[in-house]
Amino acid sequence: MPAAIEFTEPQKITVVDAPDVRLPGPGEALVRTHRMGICGTDLSCYLGKFPFFSYPRIPGHELGLEVVAAGEGVTHVRPGDRCSL
Repeated sequence: MPAAIEFTEPQKITVVDAPDVRLPGPGEALVRTHRMGICGTDLSCYLGKFPFFSYPRIPGHELGLEVVAAGEGVTHVRPGDRCSL
């Protein structure tokens, strides 16, 4: 099973099982993460200094992705496309 890191409380990281993956529905795409960037926001959340952040949470919002599957009606990406978030 794939793993993820999770901020469980300030300055504590735990390795957890990643959530189950499902096939994409209409208008959705399934992606595989190849790279994840750590930014200042992630660091502040880890340190417990970011307002409005709740624990536990899987960090990361700067990603290098590959499209694995596309649901019905998706026309702007297709499997094999690489993108960033």
